Amino acid sequence: MNFYDTIYKFLGIPFGWMLTQMFNIVPNYVLVLVVFTLLTRCIMLPTTIQQKKGAAQAQRLQPKIRRIQTKYAGNQQKIQQETQALYAREGAAGMNMGCVPMLITMPIMFGIAGAVYYPLKYPLGLSQGVIDNLTAAFAKLGELDESFKIASVAGRQVGVIEHIQVLLMHPNTEIHRLIAEVPGSAIEQIRGFDFSFLGLSLGAKPEWSSLSILVPIASLVFSMLTSVYSMILQRKQNPGQQQQNMLMMGCMTVGMPLFMFYFAMTMPVAVGIYWATGSFFALVQNVIFSHMYSPKKMLARMMVDDTINRCAREKEQGSKRTAIPAE
Repeated sequence: MNFYDTIYKFLGIPFGWMLTQMFNIVPNYVLVLVVFTLLTRCIMLPTTIQQKKGAAQAQRLQPKIRRIQTKYAGNQQKIQQETQALYAREGAAGMNMGCVPMLITMPIMFGIAGAVYYPLKYPLGLSQGVIDNLTAAFAKLGELDESFKIASVAGRQVGVIEHIQVLLMHPNTEIHRLIAEVPGSAIEQIRGFDFSFLGLSLGAKPEWSSLSILVPIASLVFSMLTSVYSMILQRKQNPGQQQQNMLMMGCMTVGMPLFMFYFAMTMPVAVGIYWATGSFFALVQNVIFSHMYSPKKMLARMMVDDTINRCAREKEQGSKRTAIPAE
């Protein structure tokens, strides 16, 4: 078992279990993937809201940061020290989530890939002994015919589902012996399992000569739209943002969608569907949140909270000054 098989198998355990439970309720694999994607976006809502709050907080501190930059112009170290001190005083530490969303998304993506690469286990729930027999039979088929050869242990489970009829009808004695030990109920489960979407195998990798290429393209388009929309919002919120930061943001706007496109091309179609659906939900979420948590509204709310807190502190300090010491 190679490194990637190990990663997929390890991360596929929790996600595979979740997909299996959902598949038992809704026996449509693609629909389960879409619902699961929506569920993961909901799980990440606190992170998204925190990012919106961080953006509003950053906008509130911009005038003070500009004063620091003007006062200590030419002394970058002093600017950084004073800026960090400002963040500490204002309670703005960690307001920039940075790569946290990506660090959360990556394990989910590999977990989904693991669940997709092990369809005999997730969601069909076949026993390990049955799975071993079926994958051994498919490995033997690969030895006899190069067109069926799959080096990845995980990928062989997909091969079994896609070519179960070939295994059942093959005259080879070893393949026949291995298949004969598999219960008929397991064979029927595999034959009745729809592991496709619009005629595309969910376990296959996208190819330029196939309609499967539309999946990574959809992932690229939705991801690009999400990034561009986010950049436009950033420019509106911080019109005075440094050119260097805007250039970096522009690189991320193009770079991240291309990065996602690359991963969608190298992983099964099912993973690309998850990624494209996730990007679409992210775009819708950004549009909704830009109104619900607009920087202007959040900035006004922060200013009210600051005023209330300041008044409370002044009242508390005044009470301490006028307090009569006990005799």
